[in-house]
Amino acid sequence: MRREYFMSCLLFWGFFCSSCYFTSQRHNSYGDKKDGEKTVGTYFSNMILEKEELNKILFSKEFLNETNFETFLKNQQYIEQKLGKMLGKELESWETSVVSGTQSKSEYLFVFKVEREKHNSKETFYLIKDKNDSIKIRNYKLESEGLLKPDE
Repeated sequence: MRREYFMSCLLFWGFFCSSCYFTSQRHNSYGDKKDGEKTVGTYFSNMILEKEELNKILFSKEFLNETNFETFLKNQQYIEQKLGKMLGKELESWETSVVSGTQSKSEYLFVFKVEREKHNSKETFYLIKDKNDSIKIRNYKLESEGLLKPDE
């Protein structure tokens, strides 16, 4: 009887533990911020050096599946024509969320004020860490009133 009770308890805990997820979370860690800023910093450096085509490796597979990179580069040329060349940038806000464990996930959000020759912009980057531990740009958004103004 005692052995049957022990075996049923052992079996119960085995099922219970196998269905559990073991995770830990951290939010807004400066170390994670620094890791994400490397990707965004490389993006901006390539833009300033007019080597935009090098940025392709910084984008996630999901982004590239949804957005043709050649079209993205043409849009960037149009943006530069309308807003002017990038002169500088300032980090306006950031957030990070890293979940470690059986269902790992790392997300980063950076919002930059970008100074440009004609009209300034606000550029938002949503990054994810891929299976190879590389931090990639998943979404990119640019806002500027200069895009709405007629050509000068």
